[in-house]
Amino acid sequence: MTKPIHNPDGAQKKGLVRGVIERLTRSEAEMDAEELQEDAGRLGGTPIAALVDRQVASVCGNVHSVTLRPRVNVPALVVDLYDGSRTLNLVWLGRRRISGIEPGAYITARGRVTHLRGTPTIFNPAYEIIPDREKSAPTTPAPTAATGAISTPVLTKTPMTGVS
Repeated sequence: MTKPIHNPDGAQKKGLVRGVIERLTRSEAEMDAEELQEDAGRLGGTPIAALVDRQVASVCGNVHSVTLRPRVNVPALVVDLYDGSRTLNLVWLGRRRISGIEPGAYITARGRVTHLRGTPTIFNPAYEIIPDREKSAPTTPAPTAATGAISTPVLTKTPMTGVS
């Protein structure tokens, strides 16, 4: 009786083939969710599914909907933010509209998380609209070769010549 030969490369090839098959059979929604999760992680956001009640958190995601909830005294602008793991409500009290925050926009928001009726919510968050999320990864300056110290680029203004 002969023993089967163990081939570690064969196991790796099966893994590659399985990975290709999984990528080809995934739905577009699953691929979009994975891309959103990668972008949120790259931009320093906490996954919405991992948020804890009363925690100050920074989240990144795509705006799915914008709703104005009219109240008798105070209007509330409610935004559904999706990061690929779960949806979060961002609520701005006293606001009817915020320029640039519309369905399809990608934003980062920071504030204290509370859970209302099982949905994570941040009231009056600080926010930033990310115009092009692929180019918005935080960058850290590289150390210089001579000293190993981090060099910070200095911005200088140059006078314009020939302008009347």
